[in-house]
Order: sequence, then C-alpha cells, then structure tokens
Amino acid sequence: MRVREVDVCAVLASATKVLQCGGTLLYPTDTIWGIGCDGCNAEAVEQLYRIKRRDHTKPMLVLATAAMLSEQMPAPVRQLLLAEGRPTTAIVPLRWLGVDVAANLLAEDGSIGVRVPRHFFCRQLAERLGHPIVSSSANLSGHPSPRCYDDVEAAVLEAVDFCVPPVPAW
Repeated sequence: MRVREVDVCAVLASATKVLQCGGTLLYPTDTIWGIGCDGCNAEAVEQLYRIKRRDHTKPMLVLATAAMLSEQMPAPVRQLLLAEGRPTTAIVPLRWLGVDVAANLLAEDGSIGVRVPRHFFCRQLAERLGHPIVSSSANLSGHPSPRCYDDVEAAVLEAVDFCVPPVPAW
C-alpha cells in the first residue's frame, strides 16, 4: 500500500481540536499505537475506559511536556523523564506533575504515571493542547498492544473519534 503525503500541521490541528472538544484519538506514540484524550476531561477519560473495556483499578498514564512538570519534582526524577533514550514512565504523586488532571486518572494512592514523549507527534500535540494527554495502548484490555497501525483492532478504530493517519512523517 502506498502512503499519501499528509499535511502534518493540519493533522495536528484536527487532533488538537478533537481533544479540546472531549473526543478520543488513535495516534502513534514512542513505543506503540495508542489511544488518548484530554487528561483534564473526566468524561473523555471514562470513554477511554469504555473503549478499552478496562477496569478502573488499572490507571492510565499521561503524556506531558517538560513545562508541565512541577518544581516540586525531585531533580533525579525530572532528569529520568527528560533523558534521551528509551521512553520512561514515572509513577509520581500528582503534585509532582504540576498541573491538575481528571480525578479518574489517578491511582488509589493519588499517584499518576507520567511520560515526557520523544515522539514528534506526541510532543507537538501536548504542547498545542497545553495540558497532559491520556495515553494507553490502542487495544482492548487483555489483548496484544498494536506495534503498528495495521495491528489496531477494528473495535478500537471504530470507537475513537479521530485516527491519525499512519504515515512515515511521524
């Protein structure tokens, strides 16, 4: 299959608008294909749980920019999140994130998983949205995580509000 060229700015603008309106998104991440929503929108978070058929006791992480990390975050944790190399998720107290998120994203102990993405699309999307983006693998709970767009299950593709096109530009 030949992939057509995509206007990256237009895709980012469309994806940002979907998130701002409370929608859900299928998109490429640092590691696999993911689904996400605005991390401050509790209704959108609920929709992700429904799409994934996931138990609420299994929290999801958020993608944040360096600017969203709190000054309270200890330097070693900040350095770990900002270091080059493999994407790293840190489970931290919400106060270390530095911005509020929907309460239904937090673990029972009030912690949250945070990742500062290296992936171009994810970084740009978080910057444009201005607050954290929920990120979870684009699969039904218990099913394999999709390494590429073609691995995403039809049930997930049909349930999200916007699919980022699978192009080499990402």
